[in-house]
Amino acid sequence: MTTRAQIDRFLAGHRIGIAGVSSDPKDFSRMMLRELEARGYDVVPIHPRATEIAGRAAYPHVYDVPGKLDGVLIMTPRTATAEIVQQCMTAGVDRVWMHRGVGRGAVDHASATYARSRGLDVIEGECPMMFLPDTERVHHAHAAIRHAFGHYPDDEERRDRYRAVFAIAWGIIAWSIVTLAHPIVTPFVFAAVGWMHARRPGALPAVHAAAVFVAISAVLDVLLLGHLPVLALAFGFGAAALPVLFAARRESLSVGA
Repeated sequence: MTTRAQIDRFLAGHRIGIAGVSSDPKDFSRMMLRELEARGYDVVPIHPRATEIAGRAAYPHVYDVPGKLDGVLIMTPRTATAEIVQQCMTAGVDRVWMHRGVGRGAVDHASATYARSRGLDVIEGECPMMFLPDTERVHHAHAAIRHAFGHYPDDEERRDRYRAVFAIAWGIIAWSIVTLAHPIVTPFVFAAVGWMHARRPGALPAVHAAAVFVAISAVLDVLLLGHLPVLALAFGFGAAALPVLFAARRESLSVGA
């Protein structure tokens, strides 16, 4: 688990390499470069093909960088992390940060474990933008969310103390997703039921069939759940009627022919 002390040590350095910084000025890695530069860091781009990025000399490998790097921020795809870690060891860089914003980022647990066994100080995950001063609000929100769910550095004690609270929070998230998805999922389910009903001989007229489906669902919702999802059932009514209307239309066309 990454600690805040590790992050502070990394950010206390002055000369930082960014492996995987993009040649595209709109890429997030370029924003990272600009933010570090704005705070007085000497940032060195590391890119396998570019020779210059954002007005700074770029180098293909960590060990090609002249002079000493205080740390390397890895922003490459995770598949390239092991190679960058090996380059850091070759170059004598003793602090590595595997960036992660959303998803897995550059984090490679096997490479992190190996690097630690060789004496490197490895930050496995996190985004520096959450820890730099005076960043945009979205990064403070990111930090607050990770705090809320006990994923912020040094949150082990907090996680143990508030395990029940975290479980409740995850439960609320699950309920919210189900509730929001109800109006979206219900029409598809009703359409499938309407389609199966329309295929059988002696199907009810479209509006009648849809009304029966919705009425049954409404009764069961009230009896079993204690509430009536009006919006979802309204969507479901329309979705259930469509397959029956389509089947009836096709049958009338075939008879007319």
